[in-house]
Amino acid sequence: MKTEIFIEMLALGAHQEVRTSPWRVLYLSIGCGIVLSMAMMSVTLRVNPEIQTILVDFKFWVKVVYVCATLVLAFLSLIVVARPGAKLNGRMLRLAMPVIVVFFTALIEMWAAAPIERVGLIQGQTWSVCAVLIALLSLPVFAATLWAMKDLAPTNLSLAGAVSGLFSGAAGALVYCIHCPELEVPFIAIWYTLGMFIPVLLGYFLGPRILRW
Repeated sequence: MKTEIFIEMLALGAHQEVRTSPWRVLYLSIGCGIVLSMAMMSVTLRVNPEIQTILVDFKFWVKVVYVCATLVLAFLSLIVVARPGAKLNGRMLRLAMPVIVVFFTALIEMWAAAPIERVGLIQGQTWSVCAVLIALLSLPVFAATLWAMKDLAPTNLSLAGAVSGLFSGAAGALVYCIHCPELEVPFIAIWYTLGMFIPVLLGYFLGPRILRW
């Protein structure tokens, strides 16, 4: 900038416009998305009427811990991939750890169960709709996260979209826990995991289109 122009700007009282931090926008967008997902669940599916009984069941908290662990790890990875040139590297194994643990636990439970009970442990009562409902409940968070990520600077757009999808899927699964009557670990391992990974695939393919600079 030339000295004359700089002096003229000072004389005119020119100032740089202060923008809201894109990180703050990301956090606010995620919060709004989760609120919308909860509202969607309350209106369309409603809270499980037996929720007070379920809350004292140890298996319910196994489900919640699995989903929350995935949610937290996905959020930490989301912050990483939002920066230019970032790579997950060792974080990929961390992201997979909750899935590995829950599948290992499910295998133990299946092995201990009688053969006639194993199909029921996997299917439960809602296997045909569980994954789809989780994916649908994740959509508000998914849309809000991708919208906010546009103001950041991810360079690996497919990876950023996939991690956004995993975070959104875990958020949708957490909201769905309040409605879902299923408590068996094999059911959770298969159908909750599938529901959380549907947005991952969606984000992987949409990331390069939506997050493109």
